[in-house]
Amino acid sequence: MADFDSSKPRKEGIGTRETGYAGAEYGPFRCNNCVWFDNAKAKYPALHTCSHKEVIADPDVPKTPDGKLAHVEAFACCNHFWPQSRIVDVPFDKIGL
Repeated sequence: MADFDSSKPRKEGIGTRETGYAGAEYGPFRCNNCVWFDNAKAKYPALHTCSHKEVIADPDVPKTPDGKLAHVEAFACCNHFWPQSRIVDVPFDKIGL
């Protein structure tokens, strides 16, 4: 992940400006418990991925080789975290699935 420039204004928090993505070094986090995590494991078995459209569009978050998904860390997190355990609690259209 790119180094953060502390001179850049932020919305809040320690993550990237666009989505709040913060690497594992700022944790503890559990990105790997999110509904957006590793939805492309068959295509990218060696990478952890995020399929949330705003995380993919975040210029400060690394991308997969084809640029279609965000390359994230299992113990990272962002503002779009939605726990897998709560997926039945909210209609899909409310979280973008």
